[in-house]
Amino acid sequence: MHNKFSKKIKDLTCLEIGCSVGGMTRSFAKKFKKIVAIDIDKGAIERAKKFNALSNIKYQIADALNLPFKNDSFDVVICNHIYEHVPDAFKMMDEIRRVLKKNGVCYLAGPNKYTLIENHYFLPFLSWLPKSAAGFYLKIMGKGSNYYETPFSYKELKKLVAGFKIYDYTAKVLKKPKKFQATYKFQKIISAFPIFLLKIFRPFMPSFFWVLLRQEGNNK
Repeated sequence: MHNKFSKKIKDLTCLEIGCSVGGMTRSFAKKFKKIVAIDIDKGAIERAKKFNALSNIKYQIADALNLPFKNDSFDVVICNHIYEHVPDAFKMMDEIRRVLKKNGVCYLAGPNKYTLIENHYFLPFLSWLPKSAAGFYLKIMGKGSNYYETPFSYKELKKLVAGFKIYDYTAKVLKKPKKFQATYKFQKIISAFPIFLLKIFRPFMPSFFWVLLRQEGNNK
């Protein structure tokens, strides 16, 4: 946990958005007092309950754009490579802010629109294109016909998290992926760069890794 957050992890409650079948949830639950893990996919939640259950995990079908929780409910929210899949990332972030306690934190990780190799289909410059062109690109490459993901640029992501204080770990994670248990394309090449260069070229990195601190003040 970020050193600005004074409580011990074992005393915290956590919300994981987009838990899928609960593989990561099970690991998170070993650190937190309680974790609520949600996904809109009913089948995924059923599998999570069957294969990744622990006493301090509650799996629940829920929509990230309309979280069924009261204001100030959680110490931590984990949103790991989810923002690009939802139809309204701004509404999701409003909901995350609403359910976070004052001075709570959100771990937000996700792809960069201007990465050279798109993270989901591994095609060069795919995410740079308009949706229609991206769909055509997928079709001629035999990987589908619609590009559903909406990755943001560095500038757009900063707008997305307005109202939070950003602690940017991107350069550190890319420099030392093993330490942070991260994997990404061209890992050996990128991690060889000095950290000051990684920071300079941050707008073109494959992914962003941020810890967001909810500031003091009334919630929505």
